[in-house]
Amino acid sequence: MSKLDVHYYDGHWEEVCDYIDKAKLIADKIPNINALRKRLEKYGCSAQAMANFNIIASSNTYDPINKIHVHDLLYILEEVCKGYEDCTDLLKMIVEQLEDMSTGLCAQGRTTRLHQLMVSFVEEEHIL
Repeated sequence: MSKLDVHYYDGHWEEVCDYIDKAKLIADKIPNINALRKRLEKYGCSAQAMANFNIIASSNTYDPINKIHVHDLLYILEEVCKGYEDCTDLLKMIVEQLEDMSTGLCAQGRTTRLHQLMVSFVEEEHIL
């Protein structure tokens, strides 16, 4: 597997982020973020992945280049999970990306990893 260049799409997300409701307050997204946390715990998420999830879920990670907040992506990933009877494949990929977040701390890297998952599942399955 080739190494992901998390900066490849920097600044080119405008048209693919139309379905993200950025108008919702972060407080309105917290229930979905907590639900995703519970799914990951139930799935058996590694300690490193859970630590990274907790860091990004509790931080104010904003990606100024792509104009998106990590909370928007966590919120949508839970919405995607709700669209599946069994979202094990998605959870596995979320865990992999969370573990890989240990290699870099920039906002663009974090958001790009989550965004790629979200887009692949949303577009492939027409979830949202």
